[in-house]
Amino acid sequence: MKYFLFALLIIGSFTCKAQTNIISQLSLPGGYMYLPGVQEYGNSYYIQSATEKNVVLYPFYPWLKPVQFYLSKVDASTHNILSTVVTYGDTVQADSTVTEFLFQVTDGKVHLAYVKRIVHDTFSLPTFKQHWWALYYKQLDTNLNVTVPERKLKLVGYDERLSGLYLQNLQVDHNVRIAFWQEDTAIHAPNHISKFIQLDMAGNIVKEDSIGQPDVSPQNPYHMVREINSYPGNKYLVSGINLYNVPNVFMMFYLADSAMNMIDTFALKPSSFYNPPDNSGYFTGYPNMVALPTGSIIGSGAYAHGPAGQTHTGLIKCSPGNRFAINKLVSFKGIDALDGMHSGSPSIHNLVYSKHDNRIYYADVTHSYPAGPCIADENYVQVICLDTNLNVNWKKYILVGQNACARVGFVEECDKRPGVLIAGGSSNTTDWLNPALMIDFLYHLDSTVVAGVEDPSGTSLLDRLSVYPNPAKKFIRIKDIFNEPGEAYLYNLQGSLVERYTYSTTLDELPLDEDLHGLYLLRVVTNDNENATFRIMKQ
Repeated sequence: MKYFLFALLIIGSFTCKAQTNIISQLSLPGGYMYLPGVQEYGNSYYIQSATEKNVVLYPFYPWLKPVQFYLSKVDASTHNILSTVVTYGDTVQADSTVTEFLFQVTDGKVHLAYVKRIVHDTFSLPTFKQHWWALYYKQLDTNLNVTVPERKLKLVGYDERLSGLYLQNLQVDHNVRIAFWQEDTAIHAPNHISKFIQLDMAGNIVKEDSIGQPDVSPQNPYHMVREINSYPGNKYLVSGINLYNVPNVFMMFYLADSAMNMIDTFALKPSSFYNPPDNSGYFTGYPNMVALPTGSIIGSGAYAHGPAGQTHTGLIKCSPGNRFAINKLVSFKGIDALDGMHSGSPSIHNLVYSKHDNRIYYADVTHSYPAGPCIADENYVQVICLDTNLNVNWKKYILVGQNACARVGFVEECDKRPGVLIAGGSSNTTDWLNPALMIDFLYHLDSTVVAGVEDPSGTSLLDRLSVYPNPAKKFIRIKDIFNEPGEAYLYNLQGSLVERYTYSTTLDELPLDEDLHGLYLLRVVTNDNENATFRIMKQ
């Protein structure tokens, strides 16, 4: 059996194909992908891109730039662009800019929801101009022909002159649901209230209501939805912060019926709650949640690990049998105490259940802090694949390069095949809002994915551990993205231990005996129990 396992490992190393960055193979209109902006439907990708125009003062206030958005249909096999349309915005009218946008492709239709910010003051400086905000809907077929022209959605009790509007979620089944939160910009500290609007397939408003039970005040101004997801039994799972009035609870979720009426409420308690070794930790920020076919819920987010004073990545499983109490929690550390950016902005959807391979996929950033100095020379997006009991299948790392803060744009379930699409990129630390200095990536990853070779000119999909040089003559080195010390064990193909090493850094040379020749296996175990086995050719 020992020999069989070693042979299987060797054969397996020849049978897998490494993944490449799909965006690097495309010439998107406008020059860069605009996130969140990727969907798969059938054998096609639908990718949103954009072009911007700089005008006087706008480089200093980039949210006021005029932007024109495109939607391209791309053949998923050949990566040929089949068609492209302008969806919204333009580069001429700086007095009307699209600031929020979501789209979803399902059942032969492309649903577009977006917010326009319209200037109603031509005299003040950009940051003092008065803007009106309005929500719009448009529908295309899958060949990108318009089926429902642009419609402005009239919201009850919404004053376009005083309220900002921010899209959070677009959910489509037999109806279209757009979740958003609005703020009152007439006061210094704005109140945020989350609402949803429901449309029929012709774009007509069917229902509009608040989400949960808003109870905002100057002391508690944030009532913010994160996501609306389908739940078994023709129900919906709604997650966010302060969705209803419960003392000392921040992160909440509830089940709603088919009409979006609240059925029952649940919460993630922000106190000593979890089992050792994380019994002093708590979730912070915005929760991501998805429902499994069994009714169990998988949640994720930034997890404050009390004893270490660090923010980790946290994933939980909650079952309906005990009112969604947490059955299991797993956490993944950052590179050091400063590496605390493990969840994205409220609109980022970075947790997915894939029904085609029954796996959980989660992505976040590591080594990075957006819009500020990145911690390391090499900055990564971390992608984790787990089974539905939160046992890790693999962890991969997308390298975005030096002087570049990593960002996660979207994780999207594939339409008819296993795995997910991971979209994201980087922002240059010296000019983080300059699109010309951004690197975009799009990978298709599934439970059998194999990492590739590092590409100095762009993004690369990597394992945490790697060995170089290989083939080797006199020594090998072990590279660990997290710079952990560890041990390594060199075996011959009969399974006998040849050499044992300890190392502290990636610069340590592990010597190879000059009498060794041919193929060997190197097993690496880090001090934080990460392990991997490599095929080594000794020359």
